[in-house]
Amino acid sequence: FEGYRAVVLEEANEYTVALAKVALTFTDLDVWCPDARLAWFVEEDARLHLGEPPAFGPGEAIVVTRQFSMGLRPSADYRISATYAFHNVFVLQWLLDGRPLSQFSYVHVPFHPMEGIASLVANARRYQRAFGQLGLRLVAGGERMGPYPTAMLERYFTLALHDEGATAENTLRVPDQAILSKTKLLFSTPNALDASVLSPEFRDHIETYREAVFGTNRMLGVLMRGTDYLSSGFTGARKQATVDEMLPLLRQWMAEDGYDRIFLATEDADILARMRSEFGDRLIAIAQRRHSASELSKGQVLVELAGERAATPEELDEELEETVVNYFYALYLLSRCESLVCSGQTNGFDVVRDLNAGAFRRIHKFQVGLA
Repeated sequence: FEGYRAVVLEEANEYTVALAKVALTFTDLDVWCPDARLAWFVEEDARLHLGEPPAFGPGEAIVVTRQFSMGLRPSADYRISATYAFHNVFVLQWLLDGRPLSQFSYVHVPFHPMEGIASLVANARRYQRAFGQLGLRLVAGGERMGPYPTAMLERYFTLALHDEGATAENTLRVPDQAILSKTKLLFSTPNALDASVLSPEFRDHIETYREAVFGTNRMLGVLMRGTDYLSSGFTGARKQATVDEMLPLLRQWMAEDGYDRIFLATEDADILARMRSEFGDRLIAIAQRRHSASELSKGQVLVELAGERAATPEELDEELEETVVNYFYALYLLSRCESLVCSGQTNGFDVVRDLNAGAFRRIHKFQVGLA
């Protein structure tokens, strides 16, 4: 409720009754509800108004809607469905399940076994910051976080996931990562993925590579996702623009800003070949194993493909490590380009912007799925 002047409850139901009581008891906010049935369950209060709410300015009121919607979405009046609003208010009670917060010093969050590395690192930073406010330290809770070995993550990133001292009694275990991610506790906590997230040795290696590859060339960074973004059939913001859809803008920026080269980050062999045919020697891309969407079955992601092809767990870990190293080489180099063009919403796009810290001359993300 911090930062708002009022709470608008569009309907009286079991969730909004509880929310009205919380707001009236623990805040100084006014509560508005056009559904008079709320008075059956909530005592009279000078700050409780039954009737149509006045017009509030942007960000002045949080509107608890009668219809279900996915989480908190910033808009002129900050709309959130009743179930999510209730969950936001009682998230700590959900996590503690009747136990005192003082019992815990650590927290463990279950990452999805197919979570991508950019999402995992960004979320780990966000969890560290969010739970740090409660005095809890994020720990891996085992030999893996998501699909990745914990030891490998600590080798390349400054996540500090050691769990010495963490026990079953003093570690708060989050039941569900997806449900946690829909709370304001996480939603309003920045991940702040600056270059400090990379281990010093890893960052030095990438910087040496960047100096050798970029030289004094003015670089336009291009991030293009294919493969599992195509096999998964993403729509909306995560639908990726094709090379042909992006070419006019790329040519325009190359001409207007006078870039010497394009640095292309892509895991898709077909995209690389198509871009190479357009820009020839003006295109730079790191040497890495790439795949085609035709290699993936419908809905399959690259981590699953790696698991299918690896003959042993050790082979799988080697392939995952190679993917992690190449991916962050590419993202870091993108962040050191003068401008950035991206084919659509990806976690990598968010990481590149964080690593760049607002220094891009120009930035454009295609949104062909929202047209």
